[in-house]
Amino acid sequence: MARRWYFSVLAALIPVVLFITSCGTTPYRLAASPDDEGYSDTQLQADIFRVNFKGDHDTSKDSAYDFVLLRAAEVAREHNFSFFAIMNPAVASSYYNMSQAYEFYVFNKPLIVRCFATKPDGVEALDAALLEKSLKQKYHIEGRH
Repeated sequence: MARRWYFSVLAALIPVVLFITSCGTTPYRLAASPDDEGYSDTQLQADIFRVNFKGDHDTSKDSAYDFVLLRAAEVAREHNFSFFAIMNPAVASSYYNMSQAYEFYVFNKPLIVRCFATKPDGVEALDAALLEKSLKQKYHIEGRH
């Protein structure tokens, strides 16, 4: 009889544990398709990249912007650049998903970034390593994506 009770409690706790552990996840991941949540990027020239991010229902506008900046920093470093400059302003929009009743953010225009090996004069460039480290600490993201 005690064994049956044990399995009943265990069966009831599994969904609760799965729900709690899923609440703290970040949508920062490679998008599986153009319509999926996550980041995507495309190399346009040797030093120019298009970077985009689409959030899920838990992603605020500020977090979505942080994630697109984080991906830009990662892309710069993956291509052996130390700095990058944003060539166009980001425009984020909020969309409401009627079937699932949540809002998410997506950038209407992806970031276009130019990367540099050294800090350029006369250009407002971001330090890719510093930004990557800072944002990964802020969102508790480990490793490279």
